Amino acid sequence: MWPWKFEAGVARRLLSSEIGSPQNQWRGSNYGGYANPAYDALYADLTNTLDAARCRDALFQMVKLMAEELPVLPVFYAPLGVIARPGVVGPGLVSPLQPSNTWNIHTWELKDR
Repeated sequence: MWPWKFEAGVARRLLSSEIGSPQNQWRGSNYGGYANPAYDALYADLTNTLDAARCRDALFQMVKLMAEELPVLPVFYAPLGVIARPGVVGPGLVSPLQPSNTWNIHTWELKDR
């Protein structure tokens, strides 16, 4: 489970071309395998025009499509927890967008109690 919010850079994750397959050596960010030609066309409109009104409309239609089909369920707060014995120094708060709470484990120290 990763925090997921919809923005232009994240919109690419739902493209059919982002589905992992032998042809792309199982690379891609569309982990759920969502495929919709209408979504792909809207993304092309979004990324291939400089007209602000057209971009807004494409983005609106993409969000509408996502709300109707629910290929992902955006999670804005990921439940992350760290449990450490007394004397472990280093674990702390991380951003809700951080997918891991042990990203800095190489800096943690073990102090005497």
